[in-house]
Amino acid sequence: MSSQPTSIVNAEYFAALTRRVEGMKSCEELNAFTAELSTSLTATIDAITAQMAFLQPVLALLTAPGANPDQIVTWITDFITAFLTPYVRPYTVYAQQLVEMTAEIANLSDAIQTAAAAIPNCSVSIPLPLASE
Repeated sequence: MSSQPTSIVNAEYFAALTRRVEGMKSCEELNAFTAELSTSLTATIDAITAQMAFLQPVLALLTAPGANPDQIVTWITDFITAFLTPYVRPYTVYAQQLVEMTAEIANLSDAIQTAAAAIPNCSVSIPLPLASE
């Protein structure tokens, strides 16, 4: 059995990106990297958001109706517990993943700005998703 990661987001991936940024010496290289990174991170966040939107309606089904005969209530409760709940579990993971990615993106954005400041006459536009939030 493979071990599960301890974090929802691969922090080492973001650390490696930051190390790459810190090693860049030209504004052109930094701008190209930032544009490529923005496209990749936007696609990832869009995919997570789409999955969360897909799962959102299922969340309403996690509450059993009341005032029904005991057998029906028991069946509905079992259906929710055994069938619906496993389908909703990824929603929680996606929500946590967005929070962690937002923090990592902010750190990476700071590293890009720091690297740009160290290069004479360098200005980098950071279109990273959520970087300004």
